[in-house]
Amino acid sequence: MHSRESKLLDVNSKNGIKTLDLRLSKAARALLGWTQEDLAQIASLNIGSVKDYEAGRRKPTKQTLLSLLQIYKSQGIEFNEVENDCIELWLRSSDHNCC
Repeated sequence: MHSRESKLLDVNSKNGIKTLDLRLSKAARALLGWTQEDLAQIASLNIGSVKDYEAGRRKPTKQTLLSLLQIYKSQGIEFNEVENDCIELWLRSSDHNCC
């Protein structure tokens, strides 16, 4: 795993790794124009799991977070740590696919 990916994954660990925060996930999904249902289908997740995660009621496994990160990146989402815990994201191109 690249260090940039590591920094997006696990929020509260003492080794400096951060999480694919639910706000980043929602923002990435919005940039792609995806609904929660779209994300659930693409990630092979239950829609209830996606809704609970985005509402802060459920913390996905590290494997699920890695999977979401890879899905977003494969669709052109770029994550960049700009300074102390600040991460910006943008859509690399408009040729993303959905469903």
